[in-house]
Amino acid sequence: MALKKEFETPTGAVGEYWKIAQYRYSPDSEVLVVELYVSEEHRRAGKRPLLTRVFNFDYKLGERPDDVPTDYLESPFSLDAMNKDGANFLSVGYNWLKKLDLLSDSKDV
Repeated sequence: MALKKEFETPTGAVGEYWKIAQYRYSPDSEVLVVELYVSEEHRRAGKRPLLTRVFNFDYKLGERPDDVPTDYLESPFSLDAMNKDGANFLSVGYNWLKKLDLLSDSKDV
């Protein structure tokens, strides 16, 4: 499971294969790490990602203390989302990513 959408990095390198690399949970937050590769073949060959994006989710669902950075987001990994038939953190994560402007018109691969 991954997403396909071409993206040019700030260095000019172009990739198209977006893969969730990590999901971490703690009592205070959740973190979703997404990596961009030139292609699926490059990822399978063990090449390094061109870009890594880290999304931090405030686990307290809107109760953000003043010292929490504003890039913290409300978690898409709610009990309701995770309890849907066939849902897992990967499917929920990819569905959330497709709602971002960055990956809004990406394709499932």
